[in-house]
Amino acid sequence: MVTNERLCESFVKWEQGFSPKEHREMMDRERRQEWESKQEHYLAKMAGTFAIIAGVVGAGIGAFITWLLTRGGH
Repeated sequence: MVTNERLCESFVKWEQGFSPKEHREMMDRERRQEWESKQEHYLAKMAGTFAIIAGVVGAGIGAFITWLLTRGGH
């Protein structure tokens, strides 16, 4: 006898009034949206990382140019 509820990742709650084909389409749409959301999150993280790198490199170049200009005046 089974007394404990078990979780199944592929379980889909049946929505009354929808055909099996429509349920499959809903599942596919949800998976696609989840994938797109993960992609957007990844791209946002990459953009943030590149912005930080560009800021650090820009600050380094600015410091180097300042150093060159002040060194040349002595």
